[in-house]
Amino acid sequence: MFGIHPIANLGVLFEVLRRWEARYIIQRVKRYEAEPCLILGDFNAIAPDDKVAINSMPPWLRLVILAQGNRVYHFSIREYLAAGFTDCFRALHPDDAGFTLPPPNPNSRLDYVFANEAMKATLTDCWVVREPVAVLKASDHYPVVAEFGL
Repeated sequence: MFGIHPIANLGVLFEVLRRWEARYIIQRVKRYEAEPCLILGDFNAIAPDDKVAINSMPPWLRLVILAQGNRVYHFSIREYLAAGFTDCFRALHPDDAGFTLPPPNPNSRLDYVFANEAMKATLTDCWVVREPVAVLKASDHYPVVAEFGL
């Protein structure tokens, strides 16, 4: 299990840096291909087919996205998917936005659990934890939980 927290910000330069971080991480976990392996955490990135609620983001972040032609880039998450890792939440909930940031009115999904083939085969559930109310004080993100039947 590898917990990660790449550089933050939805600006394209930061996404390029996250792609570099993703490649580094993937290179390090390759030796565990045959064993159960998870990469999880706050990736500070948006998955390729995910939407974001730009209108509910802070003004400074809306300006960053506007300066990019109203685009949010997806280079880093593509690296994990291309390396054969499965986005556990999206695999089970293809139509749920799964927003995790910021509580209580999230506008984007930045938190993921990625499983390799050995773990994907045992995935039973994955969800964003929004209750009890104490979760609002625990972090600036809603947590994501994945269950596996090992």
